[in-house]
Amino acid sequence: MMVRCSKYWLLGVGIIITLLNTAKAQTQTPKSNDTQKKIIKQGKVSGYFRTFFMTTQNEGMLKDWTALAVGGKLKYETARFKNFQLGIAYYTSHNVDVSNVEARDAGTDRRSRYERALFNITDADQRTVHLLGEAYLTYGQAKHAVSLGRMKLKSPLMNPQDGRMIPTLLQGLWYKNQLLKNTTFQLGWISHVAPRSFDNFVTMAESIGINSVGRNLNGSASGYRNQLTSKGLGIANLDYATKRWGAKVWNYYAENIFNTFYSEVYVKGDIQGLPWKLMGQVIQQNQLNNGGNKDVNQAYFQTPSSSLWGARLQVNPRKKLFISLNYNHIGKAGRFLFPREWGREPLFTFQRRERSEGMANTHAWTVGAIQTWDWDNDRKLVLKLGYGHYHRPLLDDAASNKYGLVSNIQSDLEVLYYFGGPLKGIRLEYLVVYKAPLGTTRPDPRYIINRVNMWNHSLVLNYRF
Repeated sequence: MMVRCSKYWLLGVGIIITLLNTAKAQTQTPKSNDTQKKIIKQGKVSGYFRTFFMTTQNEGMLKDWTALAVGGKLKYETARFKNFQLGIAYYTSHNVDVSNVEARDAGTDRRSRYERALFNITDADQRTVHLLGEAYLTYGQAKHAVSLGRMKLKSPLMNPQDGRMIPTLLQGLWYKNQLLKNTTFQLGWISHVAPRSFDNFVTMAESIGINSVGRNLNGSASGYRNQLTSKGLGIANLDYATKRWGAKVWNYYAENIFNTFYSEVYVKGDIQGLPWKLMGQVIQQNQLNNGGNKDVNQAYFQTPSSSLWGARLQVNPRKKLFISLNYNHIGKAGRFLFPREWGREPLFTFQRRERSEGMANTHAWTVGAIQTWDWDNDRKLVLKLGYGHYHRPLLDDAASNKYGLVSNIQSDLEVLYYFGGPLKGIRLEYLVVYKAPLGTTRPDPRYIINRVNMWNHSLVLNYRF
């Protein structure tokens, strides 16, 4: 199926190019030649080079992992001509092979959890990934446009999750409209996706389970990988924002599998010179048909529904300092599910290297702070601090704990330095995460390794142009 989809995509691109060339040959004049040259010359080249080092340190005799990747992106976008614009982007990632990220811990038989995601996890021997990640045609004006092809899109649940080497990329049709004041309307149909660090576009159904499948409700291994049927994913969005309040709603319709409705509201104010922002979010999910397969053990969405809600209070006590207190609760009715291959979750309590997807009956709270310092020549330093508690169901409650994660605390520190002057475009990033279990009961080592009593370090050098 993957090969067939790639062939159809290339065939479609070839037909479009042939038709365009035929039309050009029939109508070409010296003036049109000059116009084409101008469009090409006025186009924009952009991209980045990235070096990514990551290591995970587990407790005691449990295995540690280390990985180093280099790669980047090269993109070209034409100037607009009669409201048309073409874009194309190539992505690549190379495993420097400083260690074997597929090596298993001798005592638990576990592999690396974070380092593998730098590379194509479906092919351990693939050292270099090449991907034509963007190839699209856009028609429109400044405040409304429609795009067709492969593209990079951002939404609360479906997003690039660009925290490794190659982001999640989508193939389909997308429309965006901002003609009304303070209002954004978006509508799209996604047929294929290239999950993060993957080397190909696959159908939406094929993509679910590439990363991890977890457990069925009865505790047996989930069997939905390559067993789901769906025509694709429909997305609709409406945003309204003013200086004082705003709201956004998103709906994700995964045909034959599930429907997810996301809503978020905020209100801003000021108390004696202290700016504040209060936010709320609600997610409601419903199973469609049989959740992707008539056999419940091969279905992705196995309960009739699930729901969660969250709240955030953010204050701005001084210039460029933001402090937030966040809370999320996932209800008892069913697991909060959204394919990890499609993006990272938008929960207020989200922390890097931490997920709540796959959970039910869960409480989480976090506190975070972001401080920014700016200097001359575009130099900037950003410091981010986070601390969170995640109260989860017991390990043997598979119906509420899909991936077998223990309750834990997490502390993280992220430092970003933006160079200026002649080095403008370079950003150095360091992230360190520590996780520890909540409670006094010591779980089996299989549920400790890469999950708690561990440190994860990431050092990333980016050059954007």
